[in-house]
Amino acid sequence: MNTVNDLFGPLGREYCVWFFYLSIFAFISFLFYAVPAIFIGIQKREGMKYYYSVIFVSALYLITYFQNRLLYTMCIGSVQ
Repeated sequence: MNTVNDLFGPLGREYCVWFFYLSIFAFISFLFYAVPAIFIGIQKREGMKYYYSVIFVSALYLITYFQNRLLYTMCIGSVQ
């Protein structure tokens, strides 16, 4: 039973920082995707279909950022 608790039991407060790092990674990924995509779209005069796909993918990065930030907040709040 001890092995099961070691493998699947709750982790300590020090693991909450992973959500913090993942939120930073998601936000930086959003910036590295959205900023060049907008400049490329302007330079090449892309149509609305291009911008819709940029908005969709950018929204996925922002949702991931928000989700990890929310999980970090919940994790910190639950172990105080």
